Amino acid sequence: LLEHVESLPGSGIIYALTVGAAEDTAQALADAGIPVRAYTGRTDQGEREELEAALKENRVKALVATSALGMGFDKPDLGFVVHLGAPSSPVAYYQQVGRAGRATDNADVLLLPGTEDRRIWEYFATSSMPTEQKAAAVLGELEAAGGALSVAVLESRVDVRRSPLELL
Repeated sequence: LLEHVESLPGSGIIYALTVGAAEDTAQALADAGIPVRAYTGRTDQGEREELEAALKENRVKALVATSALGMGFDKPDLGFVVHLGAPSSPVAYYQQVGRAGRATDNADVLLLPGTEDRRIWEYFATSSMPTEQKAAAVLGELEAAGGALSVAVLESRVDVRRSPLELL
């Protein structure tokens, strides 16, 4: 990537699977003099808007992003999409590479899978769900209440955060 990103057409997106990988890759490319920035779930809304504008105006070669740079982003002349690691599904891959080349004669897409990809996706899949013990506590609270409690009330009664609770 360090050797070839500057030869890719126009500006683009380099997707990474984790926040750490996005930040580390952006730093390595920036240290090599390539104008890139990281865009992740940790990026605040104001900075996200500024980064999206920088990419749309070709002020950066690329944004090194997690899936936080999602469906709402539109740059018809996006010249390339590179994946450092395989996305979670063929649908996710198709949606992300589909951002490239909509208003250009051609665009480059490149998938650079890693041996760790499967472990990363297994981690994401299992870390977001509550443990069996916590799920049992949620079910116990629902049963004691007669089957109906709001997510906010459940959250206050069991040791499960809102997002995993909603998943459950």
